[in-house]
Amino acid sequence: MLLQSALLMGFYPNKLSSTRDPGYWIAEAAFVAFKLGLHRDPCQLSADPRRRSFWKRFWWCVYVRERMLSLDIGSSWIINDAECDVPNLSAANFESDTAASSYNLNSTKHRELALIFIENTKLAMIFGKFSPISISYWENSEEGGQRPNACVRGSIPSLFELGRIDEFLRQ
Repeated sequence: MLLQSALLMGFYPNKLSSTRDPGYWIAEAAFVAFKLGLHRDPCQLSADPRRRSFWKRFWWCVYVRERMLSLDIGSSWIINDAECDVPNLSAANFESDTAASSYNLNSTKHRELALIFIENTKLAMIFGKFSPISISYWENSEEGGQRPNACVRGSIPSLFELGRIDEFLRQ
């Protein structure tokens, strides 16, 4: 319940300067997910296949949200890919999803949404190959307000990095 709450709070629009901004909540969700071991391959667990699929889907929800939010606000990654070994999602991971029936989704629509999420996870993994780049258009002024000031943080990927990502995409 704590993990679900933290993940949902990561979607709540709040000022980035707030101590409880979306980045804080996604970091909390990632921390709890790590503590629960969701970043590890669920096949090693003794739980039933339905529960393992749920844990796997939940891990990828945290992962995708962390990547998208980090890209959005220009912060560094919270989740280190080298520490995670959860396999990629497949359509089979959504077959035991009881949420589809509670939302009156027909099987075609449910499959479409599952495939969209699977592609989102792949996209998030690709984003993880880059260092986040942030372009900030505002900075705090001495008068207490904000003034425009374009500034780039992070590094633009080298041609070598782009070649590596191209190879990854072609696999």
